[in-house]
This record gives sequence, C-alpha cells and structure tokens, in this order.
Amino acid sequence: MAKVNIVRPGEGEILGSGAQQIRILENGEHTDHRLGFAEVTIPPGTPSPLQHRHA
Repeated sequence: MAKVNIVRPGEGEILGSGAQQIRILENGEHTDHRLGFAEVTIPPGTPSPLQHRHA
C-alpha cells in the first residue's frame, strides 16, 4: 500500500510574504522526486504567467 503524506492547513513551507505566497505541499521527498505540488495564492489583477508545468 502506498504511503500518504498529509499537509494540514498552516503546515508546509511558505515562500513569499503578504498577499502573494507559495505553500509547498509536496517537495518530492515522498514521491522519489517524481512529483511536487504547491498551492499558489495570487491576488486578483496581479500579472502572472499562464498555467504551465515543469518536466
């Protein structure tokens, strides 16, 4: 059975400050570095790159 890593609200590494933040939910440590996952908070009207992915 696969292990599950749970990141609760208020947990995870936070990058940035103020209204723009990135919260790291999975840095690859639990997936043999095959997958990383982050929650990005960007206020409305903020210029940002289009959705994309990194191979």
